[in-house]
Amino acid sequence: MRKYITAVIFLLTGSGIVLSQTPEKKEEKYFHFIGLQANQLWKQIFNFNNTTTTDNPYLLVYSMNSPKTGWGLNAGLGYNYSEIKDKTDPDGRITRINDFSLRAGVSRIVHLGKRFVAGYGADLLMNFNKDKTATISSFDNSSEIDSTFSSSASVLNNYGGGLRVSLSYHITERVLIGTEATGYLVTSNDKQNVSQTNKIFFVFNNTTEIHVTNSNSETITNKFSITLPTVLFLSVRF
Repeated sequence: MRKYITAVIFLLTGSGIVLSQTPEKKEEKYFHFIGLQANQLWKQIFNFNNTTTTDNPYLLVYSMNSPKTGWGLNAGLGYNYSEIKDKTDPDGRITRINDFSLRAGVSRIVHLGKRFVAGYGADLLMNFNKDKTATISSFDNSSEIDSTFSSSASVLNNYGGGLRVSLSYHITERVLIGTEATGYLVTSNDKQNVSQTNKIFFVFNNTTEIHVTNSNSETITNKFSITLPTVLFLSVRF
């Protein structure tokens, strides 16, 4: 009986020790970071009244980095659409702008103490911008109706690459606020088209004259630009 009781006590205490042990934390193969551009949010929280804007077009950024070496891949994405109607213009001018930006590259992060994370890397990038403006005017008198439709379109394609440096601060273990500066060499191809269609309807003889004019131009430019760290990204590590 004594041996039986001793065995039961041993089993219970032994199982208790096993259950009380904390399971080992699984080592992460990669750090994943996803961030949103937070300049407008920051401005609203702290009620900043200045008009300082950032020329960083990337609204969403993502990176994955090795915890051991710090090396990894990163990407950025941005899109803007705007429509402008000039109500003071008697010709009813309407402008529509589409702007899409994408970048991808390699980067390395370095932990500076417990809170700060520095980064550097190289990117390839592209940008597509389409700007279209249209106006319609009409003149009517007793003998003729003169109407003109005018449109101008600009298609701008940018592509290039360069270097990027960043600095982030851990608000919590998994939430960071950071900024970046870039130096990119970009080639731009700008194609412009202006067209005008003039239609004249003669009332007395019921005839119509149509005149169409078109003009096209294309320019290619190379530019190296440096963006200062005016952008803020609010990121989450997972």
